[in-house]
Amino acid sequence: MHWICQCKLVKAGKSLAASKVDVATPVLQHNPDGYLLMTNVQIDGTIYDLLDGIARTVGKACESRSKMEIERLLLRNATIRKRYFEKAVQ
Repeated sequence: MHWICQCKLVKAGKSLAASKVDVATPVLQHNPDGYLLMTNVQIDGTIYDLLDGIARTVGKACESRSKMEIERLLLRNATIRKRYFEKAVQ
């Protein structure tokens, strides 16, 4: 499977809006099986609308992971958390 993963680092206290992300260009240019957007902050509702629209129009899986979802995944996976984030969670 071929996925495009785009990571966006945003200043704390802000959210990620669709105006700050270009999803359509990489999806149309590279024709992946799916697209994943990851960020260190909350995701604005406009992102979800954008991803849903692209998924419907192009027929590709479009997913996202916000700060809370990433933290939840790390809490469930002690091996990755200890290996890469041990100092950050102490």
